[in-house]
Amino acid sequence: MGSTRVIYLRHAEALKLVEVLRGMLSAAAAGAPGAPAGVGARPPGASGAAAPSLIQADEATNSIIINASDTVYNNLRTV
Repeated sequence: MGSTRVIYLRHAEALKLVEVLRGMLSAAAAGAPGAPAGVGARPPGASGAAAPSLIQADEATNSIIINASDTVYNNLRTV
C-alpha cells in the first residue's frame, strides 16, 4: 500500500514536472522499453490489481503530491 508524500520544489515548476512523472508511470505500466524498473511494476506472482499511483501538482505552493508505493516513489524521486 502506498503513502502520501509532499515534495516542495525550488528549481522546477510543479505542473511541468507532474506531466513528466505521469508519463513515466504510464510508460512503465505499459511495459515500455527504457522505463525505470519498479515504476508501475509488480513483482512476479503479484495479483492483477496493483495499487494505483497518484501524482498531483499544487501551484500555490509549487509542490507535488505523490501517493505511491515506496518502490515507485523512490524511482520517481530520481527524476
